[in-house]
Amino acid sequence: MKAARLMQYFVLFYFTVVYILILAIKVTGVVEFSFDNTLLLLIVMFAMISSDRKMNFLAALTSGVITILTFGVVPRVNLRLIPIFYLSTLLLLLLSYLTEKRGPLLRWSAFLAGGLIFWATRSMLGLVASQRLIFAASGYVVLASIIFWLLYANEKHQEMTARNKHDAFFDEMTATKNYRAFVKELDQGVQSYHAHGQTLGLIMVDIDHFKNVNDTYGHLMGNEILKEVTATLKKQAQTLTPTENVYRLGGEEFALLVREQDCQEVSQFAELCHEMVGNLHASQPNQVHVTISLGYSKLREQETSMHFFQRVDKLLYQAKKQGRDIAVGSCDVSVKN
Repeated sequence: MKAARLMQYFVLFYFTVVYILILAIKVTGVVEFSFDNTLLLLIVMFAMISSDRKMNFLAALTSGVITILTFGVVPRVNLRLIPIFYLSTLLLLLLSYLTEKRGPLLRWSAFLAGGLIFWATRSMLGLVASQRLIFAASGYVVLASIIFWLLYANEKHQEMTARNKHDAFFDEMTATKNYRAFVKELDQGVQSYHAHGQTLGLIMVDIDHFKNVNDTYGHLMGNEILKEVTATLKKQAQTLTPTENVYRLGGEEFALLVREQDCQEVSQFAELCHEMVGNLHASQPNQVHVTISLGYSKLREQETSMHFFQRVDKLLYQAKKQGRDIAVGSCDVSVKN
């Protein structure tokens, strides 16, 4: 969150510096071309990149102050340009904010409207010749369109990349991390233990007789049970520490990684998960009574992630073999493999 906010401020700073440079070129008159369109297009780019309301407000305030101060100290500049330009800036940012969640055509039209209103107002006040008006307004429409659609395409590409990255590591139905994410983060946890001594516990969970539930009540009921069990495990994990994660390994099997907890705490947490899932429908008539089997342990010295996973999986198998609906764990963390 802090990184995202810092990035927003960096964009605002970059926008301010570029704005000042372009404005300085405009008022010094070292070139014939008016930089009004360039300044407006810079605001379009900022509005596309930063959709944060606070950042837009700061950008409007910053550009307004800079414009007023600059135009005010340059005698050759017509002072009537100040309110026209500033109101056009505010209009651009306001239209950008209002159309942010709308379709691309509406957002594009909003950007075009802001610039066209600027040139139309200048024309009505006699601050631009008719030939210059057609050239400037047409140039704004073309350049604003190019900038908008390029940035919009980049925006969609980033969203698709983020969505694909999310989908690669999350289970769609239960909204938990999947087996791929589990393997990756288990390896990271084991490396952190060996490098820095950060303790790591693993709990594996299996819903008892889940095939019978699907066969008897149908897969829709089975899916609802998967979601309920997942929600219960996630809720319990959040009470331990905000960094705990629940993973769906496949079918009706789940795993939880528990960091910075001793083995007794891992054991108590596993028993709590077992109890809470068992109470889901226990008091409700005509409801499927759901139970789970669990295996749990702490990472041992010199143990690899694969050996750790296999050992806890055997503990889960023992829980099933002993009649299910129980938690079986091992706390012999001092034993070396």
